Amino acid sequence: MSKVARIEASASISDYEILLIGFEGHSLGKIREICALADVKITASFGNSAHLSKAASLKHLFTHIIVNTEAFGSSDDAIREILKVRSELVDIALLIVSPSTLTDDYGSERDMLCDGTFGANLTSGRMKIGLVKSARKVVDREI
Repeated sequence: MSKVARIEASASISDYEILLIGFEGHSLGKIREICALADVKITASFGNSAHLSKAASLKHLFTHIIVNTEAFGSSDDAIREILKVRSELVDIALLIVSPSTLTDDYGSERDMLCDGTFGANLTSGRMKIGLVKSARKVVDREI
């Protein structure tokens, strides 16, 4: 049973452990504020998007990874880099933040890339919903 499944079974969002990738400066401050309001702790953060490749070796430390697509050269670069590691991260919830996307999306058509996408103007309420929905997707994959 993955760490995500064990946390999901406890039904406490405050037990989630988040790795942020690609957030620096203002965007890091904003996502920290959103997580604090959502009662979610950020366990670690890498500002440089190149650290995404290290996420697989660290996945046992986290329940969720949230990737900022703006940290990559383009959305095509972000997709390419996420797809490189996605197969190694199927037992962890992977979410992307894409300010160019208007709405949140947790549809199955994105499963190859991620467990959910946060659109523009992320709020703490939407953060909570996304974290829970993405954790549920991981648990469902394990069944």
